[in-house]
Amino acid sequence: RLSGSFALCARTRAMSLAEQIFSSLCAALSPVAETRQGAEAQLGAMRVAPEFGMVCAEVLANTGTDMGVRQLAGVVLRQYIEVHWAKGGDKFQEPEVPEQAKAVIRQRVLQSLFDENRSIRSLSAYTTSIIAQTDWPEEWPDLFDQLIRALHSKDVRGVHGSMRVMLEFVTTINTEHVPQIAGMLFPELLAILKNVDGMDLRTRARAVQLFGSLCNMITNFFTHDNEVVQQLEPVLPPWIEAFGVLLGHADGAQMDCGLRADVITACEIVLHGCPPLAKHLTPLLPSVWRTLTTGAAMYRQSVLGDELLEEAVDEDGQVLSFENLVAAVLRFMDTMTNSGHKPFRKMVKSNLPELCSCILTFIPMTDDQVEMWSSDPNQYVEDESDVTFACNLRVLAKETIDSLLNDFSELTTQAVAAAINLHVSQALQAKERGEASWWKQLEAALVALAVCQAEICEGSRSGKLNFDVVTFLRTVLMDACFSPHAFLRGRALWLVGGLGDLIPNDLVPKFMESAVNAMQPGQAVCVQVGGLRGVHAMCANKPQALAPFVHLVFDAVPPMVMQADSELLIVILDTLHSAVKVNPDVTLRYESTIVPLAIALLLKGCHDAELARTLVDLFSVFADTPALRPSLEKRLLPTLLSLLQQLENPAYLSLITVAVDIMTELAKRWPSPLQQELLSQGLPLTLRCVVHGHESGLLQNCCEFYRVLMGQHTEQVLATRTGAGSGLQIVVQGASYLLGPDVDDSSSVYVGKLVSIVIRKAGGALGDGLNEILLAVLNKLKTAAMLTTIQSLIMVFAQLAVSHTDQLVQFLCDTQALDFVMGVWCENHPSFYGLHDCKVSTIALSKLLQKQDARLSAVMVKGEEIRSEGIRTRSRARLEGTRFTQVPLPVKIFKYMVLDYGSVLERVRMQGDGFDEDDDDDDDDNNNNKGCCCCCCC
Repeated sequence: RLSGSFALCARTRAMSLAEQIFSSLCAALSPVAETRQGAEAQLGAMRVAPEFGMVCAEVLANTGTDMGVRQLAGVVLRQYIEVHWAKGGDKFQEPEVPEQAKAVIRQRVLQSLFDENRSIRSLSAYTTSIIAQTDWPEEWPDLFDQLIRALHSKDVRGVHGSMRVMLEFVTTINTEHVPQIAGMLFPELLAILKNVDGMDLRTRARAVQLFGSLCNMITNFFTHDNEVVQQLEPVLPPWIEAFGVLLGHADGAQMDCGLRADVITACEIVLHGCPPLAKHLTPLLPSVWRTLTTGAAMYRQSVLGDELLEEAVDEDGQVLSFENLVAAVLRFMDTMTNSGHKPFRKMVKSNLPELCSCILTFIPMTDDQVEMWSSDPNQYVEDESDVTFACNLRVLAKETIDSLLNDFSELTTQAVAAAINLHVSQALQAKERGEASWWKQLEAALVALAVCQAEICEGSRSGKLNFDVVTFLRTVLMDACFSPHAFLRGRALWLVGGLGDLIPNDLVPKFMESAVNAMQPGQAVCVQVGGLRGVHAMCANKPQALAPFVHLVFDAVPPMVMQADSELLIVILDTLHSAVKVNPDVTLRYESTIVPLAIALLLKGCHDAELARTLVDLFSVFADTPALRPSLEKRLLPTLLSLLQQLENPAYLSLITVAVDIMTELAKRWPSPLQQELLSQGLPLTLRCVVHGHESGLLQNCCEFYRVLMGQHTEQVLATRTGAGSGLQIVVQGASYLLGPDVDDSSSVYVGKLVSIVIRKAGGALGDGLNEILLAVLNKLKTAAMLTTIQSLIMVFAQLAVSHTDQLVQFLCDTQALDFVMGVWCENHPSFYGLHDCKVSTIALSKLLQKQDARLSAVMVKGEEIRSEGIRTRSRARLEGTRFTQVPLPVKIFKYMVLDYGSVLERVRMQGDGFDEDDDDDDDDNNNNKGCCCCCCC
């Protein structure tokens, strides 16, 4: 059966192995589970044989073998290559494929690119791209020549296979090779695109995709636009001409929505990557605009009417959806606006009314979304939140409006307002005609209003906008708040609450009636979400008018909590979070309800990370409310301390982590003196968590708990005495453990900040322990790998360099760590983040530079990377490694001073004044350097 397939396997042993592999491949397709599992185990055992990959490649290329066996051989070969092809790979395992076998495998997978079966060609293409990532150009120098010949051959199968390789491989090649490769590929790809009779639509579409990928890589490789222009301008005109012809065709044999979307996407890549090339795209703009307007009409008829859009499917089973085409057009329009090309911006600006009206057409819910959100309420909450990972036309349309607002605020506001009036009028007319989906268009108009509600409210308030929000509230929104259509009613409630001080006081009772009714059990989740979101926004925008009604919210929340899923529960807690601050007297009256309710939710739902964060925020608001402090001390604090005693029970680990986080918030927000139990019991219990709890989040929270206590309640910590030692001793023990070798970087990421504040606040009380803790910081720095941890530890030395420069230098010299610390510091200084830490690092380095100490001048640190002559390939990079020059420490510091001063000047130029940003250091640090800036030391 394999007599012609394994001529290269001359030895009897090799032939026997080939037969065993083939037999195992056949058995692995057996429907009998026992036979299949045994064959899979045999294949796994035979993978160590040198001939294994070669045999699989032969089976893949053998056209006389059963198709299922060939496909399985291709899959097994791909997995084998990913693991055994070359040392240095992420997944590499011994043994490495022998060179002789590699040569045969390369030959066979290339041969299989011309196979009659598409799936074999696709498997071979993916396998070829994996090999090429490692072997090209050194071990496989003629690969691209062979692929180019295949593209040029006009053999449909060879073109298809080679194109698949290019698409998989081209985005992984070193950027130095891109100009050369693009110059070879562009003519061949253009010929394939124009070969309407000889090539199928999908192959021609892949030619466009590959053109776009190459353009993207070229724009990323070259730094300046003029370099990109030099590369692309000579080749762009024939492509644009071909694109214009294609976009002029109706969908049919030569064009479909998939190819149309690929063409527009490729144009968007060119425009985004090199705006000076925009002039070449001008001839395509009428076709792109026509695609948008006709698409809007088709989409409107599909969503609001009864017509279904026909969608093509490619060979991989991917739907070439109409939505992808519209998304490509909207992204192109957005790039036109942001390109800086004045004619394009002027064109968008002059067509804003029609553009915004088209965009609103893509917002209505589809039938699929209505069905999905009705059956899965959590999905509705997630998709319709302000921050969503959903990817659909509804979301993209909202993002496009938001982008237009950023570029043309006033004109876009006017255009959206006019579009809202138009769509509302159309929806109400459709309602009068008895059309079932009229409410979808009205709901979409409300969504658009929500996107730009701040701008529309301001325009209505100032009289500059022809849109009366109050009239709209009275005539449209309040009726929608009582609509029988759940999604419309929920959206209206959500929007009303966000309209701020424009809501007339006489409408507040009516709104609250509908909102509280919406919160009742049995209502659709979209209605409940709308009511909650509306009340949440009203609490922020009109708290005084809402104050007499806030008790209704406290009455409605507990029954909702009993039946809510996780996503809805977060919305409920957000609303409670806002309602607590509206009327302190009412809040105090309901404390016996809301505090135990929040504690019960904590005990029940702490395993959900997002819910846990929401609960921490809620307890933070409770802590900021003086009237609730007695209740928290009486009900919450004992609960938290009792939870910390359950450390031995793994089921309580996540709950304990959240409990420490809440204790930190209480300590941060309560003035001194704290309730003594928080320190006398909290300190020993958290130390126990540090020593015996091995979960990263728990150790981080304990570290933050100590930091807040030392920063804001220093005297009380120093005065605290427990059975485990004084408060300061416990904090130092905790810090020392976190600095130990057994604690990973993630767990000790904040320990540097803790050590810094301990030294600053209680350094005199440490005595000889100060040197010990600095040695622990030094030892931890030697093993740290995470930038955040390294930065935290370096900041300890940086703070000391600012306040005690001589003592720091002497300590580092005594411990023979001066070269090491300065090397790590200088290497990572450019990567430090956070305005405060960057300031401190720069000031500290400048202090060291000012010392002109001979010991510092003798330190050599890493300088610039040494770049080799010529193209640096992967294999050459592996052999040579990365090399750097060595420069004196003062030279390196002076360079950083110049660079940082340049950054300061740039911020001053961009912002008007240099340091108006909020400092990211916590208030509890009371840092004496707060407000200093890099330019002072420069």
